[in-house]
Amino acid sequence: MPNTATRKGSRYARAGFVAALLSVGMAARAATPPAPTRAGTPNVIIILADDLGYGDLGSYGGKRIRTPNLDRLAAEGMRFTSFYAQPVCGPSRAALMTGSYPLRVAKRKNVVEHHPRLHAQEITIAEILKTRGYATAAFGKWDLAGHSQNAAQYESDLLPTHQGFDEYFGTPSSNDATVNLLRGTKVEENNADMSTLTQRYTDEAVSFIRRSKDRPFFVYLAHSMPHTRVAASPTFAGKSAAGLFGDAVEELDAHFGRLWETLRAEGLDESTYIIFTSDNGPWYLDRHLAAPNDARTRGPQGQLKYPFNQRDERGAHYGSAAPLRGAKASSWEGGFRVPFIVRAPGRVSAGTTCHEIASTLDLLPTIAKLAGATAPADRIIDGHDIGRCSTGWRVQRVQPRRVTIMPTPDSRRCVRAGGNCICRVRRMSVGPSSARRRKRPRWPIRCSSISKPTSGSEPTSPHKTLRSLPDCSHSPRKRAPISVTSIA
Repeated sequence: MPNTATRKGSRYARAGFVAALLSVGMAARAATPPAPTRAGTPNVIIILADDLGYGDLGSYGGKRIRTPNLDRLAAEGMRFTSFYAQPVCGPSRAALMTGSYPLRVAKRKNVVEHHPRLHAQEITIAEILKTRGYATAAFGKWDLAGHSQNAAQYESDLLPTHQGFDEYFGTPSSNDATVNLLRGTKVEENNADMSTLTQRYTDEAVSFIRRSKDRPFFVYLAHSMPHTRVAASPTFAGKSAAGLFGDAVEELDAHFGRLWETLRAEGLDESTYIIFTSDNGPWYLDRHLAAPNDARTRGPQGQLKYPFNQRDERGAHYGSAAPLRGAKASSWEGGFRVPFIVRAPGRVSAGTTCHEIASTLDLLPTIAKLAGATAPADRIIDGHDIGRCSTGWRVQRVQPRRVTIMPTPDSRRCVRAGGNCICRVRRMSVGPSSARRRKRPRWPIRCSSISKPTSGSEPTSPHKTLRSLPDCSHSPRKRAPISVTSIA
């Protein structure tokens, strides 16, 4: 894919030859894209839930939330038991879109933020697929142009229509307090009703599929739910045994069933890869409610701030990572090990389970190969092609597979290698921020031993402490930054 790689530029570009790259890029933009073709080219749909836990689906052992459509997807496809995202929203989406670790990818103006602003010269899955004639569309939460609903605080030229997608309808960031809906780069609705989001995103995806059925297409459907603030429409509110969170997940499952039915009605079911996963583990609201006197959780009049004012009612607002320990933003397995299901009739073995280590990093190289394209060669791609695993073959590797989880908000970096998960924990001193900065941090090591799964069981993660870090630990080096002076 020389055209895409040239247009987006190298992450290793030096100022001395940036002008040459830009001149080639102008010629690439003027080139005629390949004619769309349907024969033998699969459609790809990625459905990304927000804050859905490992144990929230029936196919992963969940008992309280009814997910018949997603359970059927698992029964007709392949379920992964060791699939990893990142600990929080933005980094997880950056890894998915680029196939590279979040700390490695380029950021606008080289600013490193908790939620990255994905540089315009990054190459996304959508841009790779466009070189093969795909129609591309994104719906739902983006979170790669600035973590805000305020148009003055996110960058419209980093929204999906500038990152390889032909169409976009969704929200620029999380539904922490309000949601503004965009079409393309323009705000279409402020303060949207959150209980309607799952249906509206699905409506847009269904419409796009019907309009694009005569050519290969890529749909990235990133739901806002069940991220807090959790909401469900009147049709589903109060129907789940798992409270409002369960209502939102059951609604998500129902609308997925509607999208799946559209594929069957349009004769596209047999030629489409459906991928379902989550961006990280479930939110754990109780850990904030347990510290009501912390000043950070209180407003000027002493009221609990959001999301703390969405008080939990016996687990009504957050999900489950069972049988794993931990939750979103933690460095325990439950924080970033998530459900992953892939279905493609005749291409993915039905009713199978894959215990190989895989991650969101693997989606770009895998999907590129499925579409007859190649991953960018001018930069480090950390993901691997896992297509062989999804057809039921055992993946043969020269060395045990490793996946690194980027630093979590509690300043921990983790590595899963084979049957071990190793975390390096940065503990800061207690006191004013200036004192914390002056004190040298300690880096104790924690190791989780992942038990080997037996028939019908899930890998679990008891924990122990090690005195030294084993050789399997590693962390990727950050890529050389793109020059601010040469690239806007």
